[in-house]
Amino acid sequence: MSQTNSGQKRGHDIDLIRLAGQETGKIEFQQILAGLNTLVLSEEQAGKVLAILREKNPSTLDAWHMELKEEKVKVAQFQEQQEAAERERNLSLANTQSTYREIDRIKIRIKQLSEETELTISHLQLEKKNLRDAFKTTWEKIRPKCSCR
Repeated sequence: MSQTNSGQKRGHDIDLIRLAGQETGKIEFQQILAGLNTLVLSEEQAGKVLAILREKNPSTLDAWHMELKEEKVKVAQFQEQQEAAERERNLSLANTQSTYREIDRIKIRIKQLSEETELTISHLQLEKKNLRDAFKTTWEKIRPKCSCR
């Protein structure tokens, strides 16, 4: 919204509040709230409104100010807890990812060992067959020469 439009809107809102006050002879609290709700106030203007409220009822405004400070502290504490939880979550995620990588390395090693074992078994079975064949061939050659039966 441009400065001119903003100024025109404020003027219009203030005119509405004045008009309401002229009709009834006084401005109702709800009308003031409605007018303030539609206003776009600069920091200086908001400070002036707060100064008027502080003059009218300083203890209430001070209590509200204290409550606001307490809420800000609570929000800061909550943000710290949230950041700590986020750090904890990130650490847990990193640990989980590390664990999965380690599991994958173990699975690969198990597969390698399994393949090596199968290869060794195949080799041993072939050696067993060769030894059996050699024994059979040798036995068949020496059996007729052997007189022991």
